[in-house]
Amino acid sequence: MKRLASAAFAFCLSGLCFLTSLQAQTDKAVTGADVYSACQLAVRITNAPTNLTDLEWGKASHCMGYLNGMRDMQAIWNTVNDSYNRKEYSIMCIPPEATVFELTKVVLKYLDEHPTFLHSPGSMAVMMAFEDTYPCVKKTP
Repeated sequence: MKRLASAAFAFCLSGLCFLTSLQAQTDKAVTGADVYSACQLAVRITNAPTNLTDLEWGKASHCMGYLNGMRDMQAIWNTVNDSYNRKEYSIMCIPPEATVFELTKVVLKYLDEHPTFLHSPGSMAVMMAFEDTYPCVKKTP
């Protein structure tokens, strides 16, 4: 159990380093609006990939990495909760077969419908979108 908790901590720390590097590039905290604009570019990749500049490709990649990082964080969080029999602490359960493109559409749709989260931290905006779309089904004993 301690090894699993240590691995979860290390993974979350590496995710924090990724977010810090994203923040350092812009010298400000990542907001829901930042995630939204980057994810719009990620959708453009599937529609017309040759029409993006190098900077736009980079921003689109940040969206996909950010969403995959949030998915990985959720999977580790749920695994740790399961190992301690604390499923009630799991707030989102993204199906393993969900693609990053599907996650991108989920986030964009949620932020279109809840624009107040554009001013929230990016992680909060994404977490709310995932929780709304992929809630964990509580099992009754």
